[in-house]
Amino acid sequence: EVIDLRILNPWDKETVLAAPILDVYRNTDLVLMDSTNGSARLEPREIRLARLKTLVRGTLDRRGNVLLPSFANERGPEAIISLIKQEIPVFMDGMGNRFLELYRSPEGRWCDRDRMFHASEPVWRYFSRVEQYRRNRNAPKQGVTRERILNSKTPWVVVATSATLKGGPSPEYAMRILEDPQSSIIFLGYIFENTPAHDLFYKRGEPITLVTKMSPEGKPVTPQCQIEQVRLSAHMDQDAIVRFIGQIRPKQVAPVHCGGIDSHDAIEDRLRGKVRIVRTRNGRIVEAEL
Repeated sequence: EVIDLRILNPWDKETVLAAPILDVYRNTDLVLMDSTNGSARLEPREIRLARLKTLVRGTLDRRGNVLLPSFANERGPEAIISLIKQEIPVFMDGMGNRFLELYRSPEGRWCDRDRMFHASEPVWRYFSRVEQYRRNRNAPKQGVTRERILNSKTPWVVVATSATLKGGPSPEYAMRILEDPQSSIIFLGYIFENTPAHDLFYKRGEPITLVTKMSPEGKPVTPQCQIEQVRLSAHMDQDAIVRFIGQIRPKQVAPVHCGGIDSHDAIEDRLRGKVRIVRTRNGRIVEAEL
């Protein structure tokens, strides 16, 4: 028996709200709705980017350093574009360098870069001005070494993986500035539970232990730097989710992904009576009507 079943799994706000997508997926049987921001109502993106620039510029003005822990793609590069436009030098370290090589090429259009980063002009022009960390300390022409950044007398801004401060070079930069009240650590997206980033952000003033190559056992440090969050999220917030579901009118909606039970419940509350909700929980089998 052949079953004609349409399942949609949207996540990117700018993509799923585009008219062609809405036309194709109207009356979908089941929407697996990312509810990471299900309990959040985010400010317009322009306001969030302006706040990021204000936080970074304020830190540099007081001679502090800035660490932007980030995933390799999306949030980090978008922050880079925003800061480069303000003539703020930015260094990239970690896995994000692999994506940077793709973005800074004027020949290709990998993953529709210009629209992806809400840019009005070719983004490679911005990424070509970003200095990258290189492992080879004997080849300075290829980039800047991590040691040179960390030991610089000039305040620096570094976008580094990972966003969780677990793995990658970001813990090394964090350890250098945690005890400096003039410096800032600014998280660019959702802060996952049970991670050093979550402890740092939500347990203010408590000692935190980060594992680095220089300190594999970890060393407890009491944070004194400024700790902020600017959610340059790729996920729709609560109002956008409700608007999107209203536009495509699916038969069923299943809230999924991170954000916690609170986010799932918030979406269910807003959609109750408008569409059938399929409740999902980690490790449980769910049933949908086909």
